[in-house]
Amino acid sequence: MIDPTTPQGIAFCRTTEEYLTRLAVEVRATEAAAFFVNDGNLDTITHVRAGTYTPDLAQRAIDNFKAIAQGAVDRKECQAREIVAPGQGTHLQFCLVLPLPAADGSIVSVFTFIVRAESREAANKMLGALRVPAPRV
Repeated sequence: MIDPTTPQGIAFCRTTEEYLTRLAVEVRATEAAAFFVNDGNLDTITHVRAGTYTPDLAQRAIDNFKAIAQGAVDRKECQAREIVAPGQGTHLQFCLVLPLPAADGSIVSVFTFIVRAESREAANKMLGALRVPAPRV
């Protein structure tokens, strides 16, 4: 486990946030979060969301991301999960979950993204575009 208070940990978290943000832009996500997987628990690395929001709203979003991501982490599989959102308009809202494995196959971190898509198939295409190797620190 990386200690986020050490210089290496700070660099890792900064690099992760930059990478998460770049991927979020690629899939036009409105919000994204990254977590360490530590003994089955999800520990927040970073949460990115455009605009201003309260710490309470950010914590609720992180808690929701964790709840959605946990099943995908347990199954070690990517997931495009439809979520209910008020005022959806013509597009559906999905949480894309991308577990990131270590060399031994264990899941060490997970990225999550909130996106709008016309269909589950379109959301799965976005998810497929995210399946790229993460940068190493």
